[in-house]
Amino acid sequence: MTIMNPKKHNNQTTPLPHSFSHYAYLFHEYERILFEPSHNTNKIATAFLNNFPHSPFPFLRNTRAFSQAFETLFLHYEEPPFRINETQRGNHKCSVSIECIQDLPFCRLLHFQVKPKKSSTKQSTIEKPKMLLVAPLSGHFATLLRGTVTSLLPHFDIFITSWKNARNVPLALGDFDLNSYVDYIISFCKTLNAKTHIMAICQPTVPVMIANVIMEENKEPFSPLSTILVAGPIDARINPTAVNTLASQHSIEWFNQQFISVVPLNYPGYLRHVYPGYLQLFNFMAMNPQNHLSAHQQMFADIIAGNEKDAHKRRTFYKEYKTVMDLTASFFLQTTEAVFQKFQLPLGNFQHHGQNINLKTIKNTHILAIEGEKDDICGIGQTKAALELTQSLPSSKKQYFLLKDAGHYGVFNGKKFNDLILPQLLSFTKNAEKNT
Repeated sequence: MTIMNPKKHNNQTTPLPHSFSHYAYLFHEYERILFEPSHNTNKIATAFLNNFPHSPFPFLRNTRAFSQAFETLFLHYEEPPFRINETQRGNHKCSVSIECIQDLPFCRLLHFQVKPKKSSTKQSTIEKPKMLLVAPLSGHFATLLRGTVTSLLPHFDIFITSWKNARNVPLALGDFDLNSYVDYIISFCKTLNAKTHIMAICQPTVPVMIANVIMEENKEPFSPLSTILVAGPIDARINPTAVNTLASQHSIEWFNQQFISVVPLNYPGYLRHVYPGYLQLFNFMAMNPQNHLSAHQQMFADIIAGNEKDAHKRRTFYKEYKTVMDLTASFFLQTTEAVFQKFQLPLGNFQHHGQNINLKTIKNTHILAIEGEKDDICGIGQTKAALELTQSLPSSKKQYFLLKDAGHYGVFNGKKFNDLILPQLLSFTKNAEKNT
């Protein structure tokens, strides 16, 4: 296993010379700085107008609605906190604190420490099996999984990968690609040691499966008890979505030219080549522009009508949705090529530091594949493919669950996840613990 050595991994994928994308980040940063006074003025106006939520004057109500809509549309947000302070385990109310137990250049491994509030309660009575929650590295921070963590905390000792914004990582700390991602997962499994469950959501399903192969081939004692794959592109050839089609219709050079830019000089990662978060956000919203427009129109109407609860819910969602991070160019381009263009994992062609990766190697870890019927990001069957490709794994260690009438986010967050998926997940992990 290799953890990134800055001296050996400082070569970056360079955008084509003189392309607009090379300078786009700089122009975007100029725009942000230029409009900062307007944003600050709007913050002050919003704070003042919030004192008159039920004003009898239409002008005040409309102005308040406009200022809040403006804030949601145009403000730039930094990484939010998890805001998880307590949970319930059995009959015991517990406090939750977050501790970083491993800090690597591009990721921190966070532990949600759970302690009983009553001093008379023994810690051993609330202890739960370990769960490594691998958050997607696809533009949003790990806090996107706040709801998932909240749902899992009563049942598991949760650890999560908190990926760092690439623009804040100095060049001296080296580069980060898909192979580095796999190394990080193996390193985290080693830190947690034996008897750990892994849950990978969306993009990390691929590197998690690669890590599983390597750990099993090396007969590592810290290999996971079970692997839960949620809506991830194990085989992106199956039922391709708009995301898959975009990747297959263009060359890797085109992606390099169109999407890769250079971090401006006012960030620690100055000169690092990245896929900027603001561009990823634009692409997210462009997939369903009418839905986002309707949501903002409804939020505007709710504020005017005094429906504060509904308006607050939408504002909170978009504040989280707009909180994005940069990805290293190497990771973005290698993932695009290996996963969405050459389909290296299902074809058995992926090379990890020269080691060929074949899913037939996996014989021990229990695998649960979860998909959403209406997922427009990861098509039905792409995650299920992991069960078919692990031919050496007994069928008794495989399980599949299709969540009816659910989109991409519904398979890992919200009411349907809590009511329908969580019971399946708990039963699956308990079975894995019994039969290991």
